[in-house]
Amino acid sequence: MVVLFWSGVPPYLKLDHPFHVFRVAEKLGTYLPLPESLLSSNSEQTQAYLIATWIKLRPLFLWLLSNAGSNPLNLKGHQWRSILDLGHGLQYNKGSGTATSQKHKEMEKLLRQHLADRRHRVDLTLETIPTADVNWRDEALSQDRLPRPEVAREILWELYEINFRMELMTLD
Repeated sequence: MVVLFWSGVPPYLKLDHPFHVFRVAEKLGTYLPLPESLLSSNSEQTQAYLIATWIKLRPLFLWLLSNAGSNPLNLKGHQWRSILDLGHGLQYNKGSGTATSQKHKEMEKLLRQHLADRRHRVDLTLETIPTADVNWRDEALSQDRLPRPEVAREILWELYEINFRMELMTLD
């Protein structure tokens, strides 16, 4: 009987097929970046700046989630990446009419809008984010090097936990 049940299970639930391949949350959007997106690059320097930028912007996005009068963002993976790239200082060619540059401009406008709202008490602008200090629980982090493994695990775990809680609340 058990064998018959498992033979009818969709392929994405079978143990021999990794579930993460389907990346459902990325298609639907998330309220915070997915932790694995911070490590999606093969370059440790890129991973380091993605983590550092997330830490800098973290108070803003947690405020958006927790404040009843705010409108939390539900963004897809590439949109979160644009926001993190913008926070690092990466700019796309303004005159370019490509879809990527257009999406990047939209995320720039969105980020500027949220940073301008001072109710969150995050003292950053798009221009100051790249040079702002990076601190995690009273520990200064580098923008050019990955944090210690224990610290990186804490940062990623927090993102996993909050994203999980937000998914549960969305289902409720």
